[in-house]
Amino acid sequence: MKLVVTGISINFIRPSGNLVAFASITVNNALVLSGIGIHSKPGGYLDLGFPAKTFPNGEKLHYAHPINDETRILLRDAVAKKYFDLMEALNDSKP
Repeated sequence: MKLVVTGISINFIRPSGNLVAFASITVNNALVLSGIGIHSKPGGYLDLGFPAKTFPNGEKLHYAHPINDETRILLRDAVAKKYFDLMEALNDSKP
């Protein structure tokens, strides 16, 4: 089965460090991945941070994350397009 991003919602936040928003991604109209951090990098580049729980001993449990570069790039590029489209629309709506 081919992975297809069928929906993206973005919630902007007051920036904290390089964290600028959170995304939810719907895949194949069948699965939603939520709580994905959108991080701004130098040069206008965006990176995604996938949710994880850190235990007191320092061990991390990753809830969901891409396991290969192809999937990571597909998700990142889809979120980046939506993010920049929304930013452009917000800028266009300012008086």
